[in-house]
Amino acid sequence: MDRLACANLPAFPLQLLLKRHPEWAVYPVAVVAEDKPQASILWVNEKARRAGVLSGFRYAAGSSLAPDLRAGMVPPDEIEKEVAALTNRFLRFTPGVEPSGEEPGVFWLSGAGLNLLYPSLKKWASAVHADIKAHVFHASVVVGFTRFGTYAAAKAQEGTVVFEDLSEERAAAREVPLDRLGLEPDLRDTLFKLGIKTVGAFLSLPAGGLYERFGPKAYRLHGMASGDLWAPLKPCIPEEPVRQRLVLDDPETDATRFLFIIKGLLHPILAALAAREEALVELLLRFLIDRSGWREEPIRPAAPTLDSVQVLDLEAKQ
Repeated sequence: MDRLACANLPAFPLQLLLKRHPEWAVYPVAVVAEDKPQASILWVNEKARRAGVLSGFRYAAGSSLAPDLRAGMVPPDEIEKEVAALTNRFLRFTPGVEPSGEEPGVFWLSGAGLNLLYPSLKKWASAVHADIKAHVFHASVVVGFTRFGTYAAAKAQEGTVVFEDLSEERAAAREVPLDRLGLEPDLRDTLFKLGIKTVGAFLSLPAGGLYERFGPKAYRLHGMASGDLWAPLKPCIPEEPVRQRLVLDDPETDATRFLFIIKGLLHPILAALAAREEALVELLLRFLIDRSGWREEPIRPAAPTLDSVQVLDLEAKQ
């Protein structure tokens, strides 16, 4: 069985909010859906959790439990941008990376075929974890055998864990508290009232009864946790950088003519980026200078742009 890792950056939007407001780190903190007293709480930190504040609560209710609660919004486009950036970073450690489509900050990484690059799975997991930590994020990286098992274990702790066999992974997953799994608030609260607080207790419930009472999401979760449902890794396919190439018949020595050549190559690059709903962040120019070898010149606008005049102006100043 191929090995699989789950990289979990807990409450990822909350971590982005705390990067924006590092002074809030000593307080209970929540990400809210709107800037209103009755807005839903989407994510909370450990200090808020210890005060009894959970996702699904209203901000006003959370404030009554934690009077010093700090809260803010994190736009979806900011979350998507950071998830994409992390996905690209994880591709340095494995070609198989699947970001969760349901929970930002959760990634599955394929461990297949890495034995020639890393002496052990522990070294691989540690390298991934160190890279996340270097970008000032809290995370856990768990290497195991199944999506749910690695996900549940990653939700319960920080650092790195490598399970040696499937039974060890399943035993650890059964001990994970349900409130770590990002369940829908209504399902979580109802299960708590029934005394169902761990994955193991949840698995003791009949799957059919869960479907009738709580619907397909609870049924699917039960199937994933029990191993009855299985889904292969669906790695994202990174888009290749947009490139243009031109071979000159003779060496070019005139700066004005050379800038005009770059302009002709730049327009199709910007058009391709616009078609992908992207903008230019960096333009890397590579020149082969006679027999002297390659020379590289990066051009970085202050902000992503599709303005060719701005880019050419930066090139002219270099």
